[in-house]
Amino acid sequence: MYFLSLWLFSFLTLIVQVTLFDLLFHGTVVLELTMILVIYAGFKLDVTRGGILTFMIGLLYDAIAGIIPGLFIVIYMLIFFVAQGISDKVRVENSVLIMGFTCMSTFLEGVMIFFIYEVLLDIHLSKLLFVQVFVPQAVVLSILAPMLFSLFHRIEVIAGVGESK
Repeated sequence: MYFLSLWLFSFLTLIVQVTLFDLLFHGTVVLELTMILVIYAGFKLDVTRGGILTFMIGLLYDAIAGIIPGLFIVIYMLIFFVAQGISDKVRVENSVLIMGFTCMSTFLEGVMIFFIYEVLLDIHLSKLLFVQVFVPQAVVLSILAPMLFSLFHRIEVIAGVGESK
């Protein structure tokens, strides 16, 4: 039941991200809350549940807003597995780690998107576009990530799945 509600919450987050934020900010700011969900899944969930959830988030994001089929599945799964590897080695409750990893993940996503557009699709994007889109997105997501991690943890405690601190 918990996993089903987590999947539904992820789907609603994706819908809010794609529709509401686009309407509010007129497409100028992209708040990719699903990136934070993927990182949270990598840090907190086991490989099977987190992997399935991450795959579904990537699949739905590709279906709703993706231009290149499968791109976000690959990006999110890569970030999930890196987060899984890190969560085994360090204490992931550290806000600085969460902020730094979120920033690095957002930059990795941007680099992968630019690489695919440049190399595979032969579409030349401006480097200024990278700075204008992914740098603000990385900064905003890095600031929001610790607060959202705390919110996700509280939701787990209320649902009776997580431990209270």
